[in-house]
Amino acid sequence: MRGTGTVLPRPAALVLLAAPLAACGGSAEQPTTLPSRDLASTPDTSAAPTPTASGPAAAVEAAVRTYYATLTKAAQRNDSSLLDGLVDAGCPCAAATQVIADNASRGQTTPDAAFVVQSVRPHDVEGSVAIAEVTYQASVYDVQETGGQVVSRVDAHRSHLDLSLVKSDEG
Repeated sequence: MRGTGTVLPRPAALVLLAAPLAACGGSAEQPTTLPSRDLASTPDTSAAPTPTASGPAAAVEAAVRTYYATLTKAAQRNDSSLLDGLVDAGCPCAAATQVIADNASRGQTTPDAAFVVQSVRPHDVEGSVAIAEVTYQASVYDVQETGGQVVSRVDAHRSHLDLSLVKSDEG
């Protein structure tokens, strides 16, 4: 990260939700469970590549793509509430929610931020547990004051990480 601390961090792990899923919080024996999310309220991901998986792996891939599309929309609109139900407070990915809320409280925006999934490879899908290997590209974007004055610039970056997901009993 560069600048004044108002940029979105690169997440080390994420909690994602297409069906009710949980990850990042709790322990291996008792993972955190997130509430169900109405899929009708998720962002339009029609521009996203067609999922390559089928069956349960397709649900995992859809969850990953939904999270990044929602993260992009939340950053561009300065609306951290769009991520409600997609991240657990104990997850490192919750930092993105806090950064968006902090930017909004300071009157700063990131209208050109974009987080684009390049690949998703669900693996170790067994019962209600899954892991997805994800590569995404974050665009270069400016953190701007209300009048458009640039406060800082976030360099483009590519990240490659594994995400753990657990389907909750709610879905």
